[in-house]
Amino acid sequence: MDPTKILVVEDDEESRRILVLRLQWMGKFTVREATTGQEALDWIARDRPDVVLLDLKLPVMDGLEVARRVRTMPAPLSQLPIIAVTAHVMAWNKDTALAAGCDEYITKPIVDPGEIGDKVERLLSHGRPTRPAGEVLTGQGRGSS
Repeated sequence: MDPTKILVVEDDEESRRILVLRLQWMGKFTVREATTGQEALDWIARDRPDVVLLDLKLPVMDGLEVARRVRTMPAPLSQLPIIAVTAHVMAWNKDTALAAGCDEYITKPIVDPGEIGDKVERLLSHGRPTRPAGEVLTGQGRGSS
């Protein structure tokens, strides 16, 4: 069985390096990296990952917009599991991320490295809830990510 392909989308070099190293340390993932929302969308269309770890605060196109755009892609891309990764810990930030199409939510700094693996495994084993195209909410919520 091929290793799980994970796309890490993070513009901050140090945060991206930490995520990538933690995933590589687990030994069961092939990790790709993107630093912008557009680069993430290009990777997804070119070489579909199994899971996306998506920073919500990206320049130009934020992670919420990336998630919304993924959800409007044709299946199976529209069903790609997305884990939001952000420093924002307020409940409405999580609700906004989930409404935009993210399936899970992890806050930075990531204190428990096992949390990443646990959420990836859960999404891969149980799948993500199927949503009809266009069902994702388009509101920005009460704040930015």
